[in-house]
Amino acid sequence: MQQRSLSIWKTLDYPTIGLYLVLIVCGFLSIYSSNYDTEQTAEMFSLSNKVGKQLLWIGISFVAAIAILITNESIYDTSSYFLYAFTIVILLITPFVGSSVRGSDSWLSFGPIAIQPAEFAKFITAITLASLVSSVKFSFKDTRDVFKMLIVIVLPMLIMAFWQRELGTAIVFLAFFLALYRFGMSYDIFLLGVYIAFLFIISIKYSAVIVENSGGATVSLVVVCAIIDLLCGLYCLVKNNPIYGKLIVISTFLVYLVSFILKIWIAIPLRWILLGLQGFIAIIFIVQSVKKWDFKPLIAIIFIVGSIASIIFLPKAFEHLPRHQKNRIEVFLRMKEDPQGVEYNTRQSLIAIGSGQFKGKGFLEGTQTTLKYLPESDTDYIFCTVGEQFGFVGSVFVLGIYLAFILRLIKIAERQRKKFENIYGYCVVYIFIIHVAINVGMVLGLLPVIGIPLPFFSYGGSSLLGSTILLFVLLRFDATRLTKLQ
Repeated sequence: MQQRSLSIWKTLDYPTIGLYLVLIVCGFLSIYSSNYDTEQTAEMFSLSNKVGKQLLWIGISFVAAIAILITNESIYDTSSYFLYAFTIVILLITPFVGSSVRGSDSWLSFGPIAIQPAEFAKFITAITLASLVSSVKFSFKDTRDVFKMLIVIVLPMLIMAFWQRELGTAIVFLAFFLALYRFGMSYDIFLLGVYIAFLFIISIKYSAVIVENSGGATVSLVVVCAIIDLLCGLYCLVKNNPIYGKLIVISTFLVYLVSFILKIWIAIPLRWILLGLQGFIAIIFIVQSVKKWDFKPLIAIIFIVGSIASIIFLPKAFEHLPRHQKNRIEVFLRMKEDPQGVEYNTRQSLIAIGSGQFKGKGFLEGTQTTLKYLPESDTDYIFCTVGEQFGFVGSVFVLGIYLAFILRLIKIAERQRKKFENIYGYCVVYIFIIHVAINVGMVLGLLPVIGIPLPFFSYGGSSLLGSTILLFVLLRFDATRLTKLQ
């Protein structure tokens, strides 16, 4: 490989760095305005104040960015597995040695400084995933390789969601699945994810709703069994087993029709009838496997058992979430009203954004955010500060900067010559897309409140530093791209 004598300082993508700096400055001004107090302006930049702490983290992030740019980029690929193992250990021990913040056991305190390791786990998982998928032997058609890939993504997600009770950051890891479609991952995994989300919503919302005169069958069981039967029938029809497919579809139709007619007059054991139907379908797939010595149909049995187990155990897992996270999900699914809690926050955020109208009230003139009518106006709801003080114009400007930033990242990711860097680039792209989409959708009441910060904007050192590392490692890869002829 021939080397070019080009300095990385000449090949850096300065437009992206410029957008990064614009977001940093706009975010800092929003944090300053959200914490502004006319009686204590002299203390605003003290390290005991959020504004002073954010300035400190901005300085640390700039130092980290420079350190990344002068470090050899090959270190990330070669050390990814070691860093991943170390990160998993840190995530596991954090609840024991760390502190709890708003119900989340995901913080490590070092004197006045608190760090959230989960924010840095996104970067470590991205480089580990890129290293795994870019290896010569990896194939999405190899079940073992796909299993390894799922472990790399899902393991930190489970630790964060159920061990650290940090659901928001765990959800961001879904970005990795989106990124991998660019590189040949099957859509089956995406569809499976959508189905799991559906199971979660149905089991949480309708697990306690009993169908009248059905012998104790719940709405969630009836709906999920109907979907299982339909999908299993379609699977048989598509896989050239029309006889079995027709048998499943006709049996399902007759069982549901007769059961719902009978329950009008008498109580029937609908729960056991439906479970018996699933057993009958499972036997059909076992027969297919034995006749052709093909064990792929057994996946359908796993699908049946997993679906039914999910509607039984997901509500129990939901009970282990922190109270505030349960409230947010229950309010969003209209399972309960919480006028003084989650609904209050969402309502105040909409009032704040709406009150800004077209041009806004002006810098430091917001009432909802500056006077603390809106909780978390400098973290989860910081976009409301922009909407109230700078109105529709300011909101469109900020979203426009994010759009330009993400489009620039897509261009950078696409032009990488090495597959490792190409995969990492798209992981970074989708992480930022999910952060922006969920945070803005959250403050507009379109998505449940799950506590995801707005990158480079929201108050928080871990978020700022973690996002800076994600970005500048990609920029380091991109700068090196022009120093080598491949």
